[in-house]
Amino acid sequence: MTWTNEKGIIYDALAPAAAELAQLYIDLDINYNLSYADSAAGDFCLDGPRSSG
Repeated sequence: MTWTNEKGIIYDALAPAAAELAQLYIDLDINYNLSYADSAAGDFCLDGPRSSG
């Protein structure tokens, strides 16, 4: 019996948690980039106050 390949017990048990954690890191990176004016885009970009000084 195999434990860690794609048909293994451990793989089946941990795959959903790993996918959720990967999505969490993607969302965290997006929010981190939107928190700075230099890397923000779209509605989150506030060019007004920075360009008036």
